Amino acid sequence: MVGWVIPGGGSGWRPRLRVERLMGLAVLAAEVPERRGWDGKGTERGCRAAARQLRRKGCRRVLAPEGFSYWPQLRQAGLSPVWAGGMCAALAGPLAEAALVQRGKDPLQSSVLLRGGRVDQDLFRAALFLCPKVRRLSLWAGEEGEELARYLQRTYGVPMLSPGPGWRPDVTVDLSPAEEGGDLVLCGERPALGALSLTAEKLPDGPDRLSLLALLWETGRVKTDEIEIITSSKGQMT
Repeated sequence: MVGWVIPGGGSGWRPRLRVERLMGLAVLAAEVPERRGWDGKGTERGCRAAARQLRRKGCRRVLAPEGFSYWPQLRQAGLSPVWAGGMCAALAGPLAEAALVQRGKDPLQSSVLLRGGRVDQDLFRAALFLCPKVRRLSLWAGEEGEELARYLQRTYGVPMLSPGPGWRPDVTVDLSPAEEGGDLVLCGERPALGALSLTAEKLPDGPDRLSLLALLWETGRVKTDEIEIITSSKGQMT
């Protein structure tokens, strides 16, 4: 079961556990009373105690509020956040298109670079999505990427360019860690979405929304095509 740390919840001195449902998914919520010790670290100690209780109940991953300050304490207890990289990578194509629009560019007149350690399902899906939507597409994924580029060029006729001097894509999308991150870095614990954010209908309040959405997506409560891509002008959730 996934845990959920709620600072400022409950009363008394000790964290209190209860089962909560988020869009039908059961999570084990740990309410940490808002309190101050003589050294000003009462809430910190409460989060440590909550982390130990959640671990004893079998939790390994936890949700927390946006801007949560006590992740080091939770990590020391063996708890980790819900990673959002898998969900964001599955949306690489639509996110790249939305990033172009966000920058005021016409996708049909723009170029996108997809980078990855290899051609996996997410990179392949993104390339297929973008081929009919952008003017130029470039793939940087080793020999597999070159093979896929030749296939897409034959199939769709989209110019496939190699990154190099004199050419700069309008949007660069990384599907694996890179020395210099692109405009969108769709991997790991906390993907970099730039000015974009993600939401879904009837998403519950409380936990960090990107992590919660990733958890609901991986458990099938939210489908990929039910996730809405929005810009920072409409709301922020990165």
